[in-house]
Amino acid sequence: MTGFFLESPFRLAAIWIALQFGLIALWSFLRTRPARNAVWAGFVLGPALLLLSFAVETPGEQLIRLCRELATAVDHADIPSIRSRLSTDFHSEGLDRDTFLARLEPVLSRTPIDHPRLSRFNVHLASNHNGTVEFTTAARVRTDGPYFDWLMSRWRLTFAREQRLWLVTELKPIPTPPLYIQNLKRLLEGGA
Repeated sequence: MTGFFLESPFRLAAIWIALQFGLIALWSFLRTRPARNAVWAGFVLGPALLLLSFAVETPGEQLIRLCRELATAVDHADIPSIRSRLSTDFHSEGLDRDTFLARLEPVLSRTPIDHPRLSRFNVHLASNHNGTVEFTTAARVRTDGPYFDWLMSRWRLTFAREQRLWLVTELKPIPTPPLYIQNLKRLLEGGA
């Protein structure tokens, strides 16, 4: 329930405005002291909840932010930043962290990825220490020559909280037609 209120301030604002109009209509009909107090309470509590929703970063929002930071690191081919967000227990389709990074670096230098856009997030927190995020990406990928092509894909990242930091323990492409990436290991070896 806190995720509903704290992770979506615009939805919270819409609900607050609708309730506030309802309270004003009730007060204008009844003209009683409790109805007036309810209107004033709404004027105070609604903005307070909105400010709180903007000030607090929930675990789900933290995971989404980390996904966006990883996308930026991929955009800049920043292997040290990517390494810092991967757990030492990282594994993906038979690749450990060091093997994954060793294969990723030449792929990023050979095929630059520009401006990855992440959308359609689905966050699932299994506990306070484990969670998964699924999202869709659209990125401009430079192919041979001066041409760019848009590459769509869907991903699942599994996170674990280690010493107060969320780190990626698994990275997996989700084969979803018409999205192109089907197998991460083949992608890192030069195929899709």
